Amino acid sequence: MLTDTHCRNAKPREKLYRLNDQRGLYLEVKPNGVKAWRYRFTLNGKASMFALGEYPAVTLSEARERSEAARKLVKQGINPAQLRQLDIIRKASESKNTFYFVENDWLQK
Repeated sequence: MLTDTHCRNAKPREKLYRLNDQRGLYLEVKPNGVKAWRYRFTLNGKASMFALGEYPAVTLSEARERSEAARKLVKQGINPAQLRQLDIIRKASESKNTFYFVENDWLQK
């Protein structure tokens, strides 16, 4: 199991490597120094990954909470990555269907 000290002290190497935490959660350390939280899961016989955010913006405890929420979705048969994409599409389409009425008094004169 990881600690915050392990995460903080992880140094980039020539190749990407992963530090495993628990139940599919791990910290991916890239050669450019970026540290990203990932949750690995299997749904319908297919392995997949779900990005949870970058360290230190997303702390270890937050990453564990997010992975637990994603795990609950997977238990229900929902792919969390696809759900996120659908939410983005839904929000974009909702914003296209709104309009703002601006009253210009110079038009009424």
